[in-house]
Amino acid sequence: MPGAVGTPLEFFYEQVPLKKVCMKDVVWVGDSRERLRQFPKEVRQAIGRALEYAQLGDKHPAAKPM
Repeated sequence: MPGAVGTPLEFFYEQVPLKKVCMKDVVWVGDSRERLRQFPKEVRQAIGRALEYAQLGDKHPAAKPM
């Protein structure tokens, strides 16, 4: 049947872009992760989105060069 997917894994790869599957790990330095957890929820979410962009090899639209 055209368009049929044989296994759950095949369905997953058709639904999720390959770039998303190949995310890099976040490497936390010192106590940076614990300090981030002390930030307000909205700030943690914004940083999390920016980290996701970085893990995918992109740059968050609001990121500025240092």
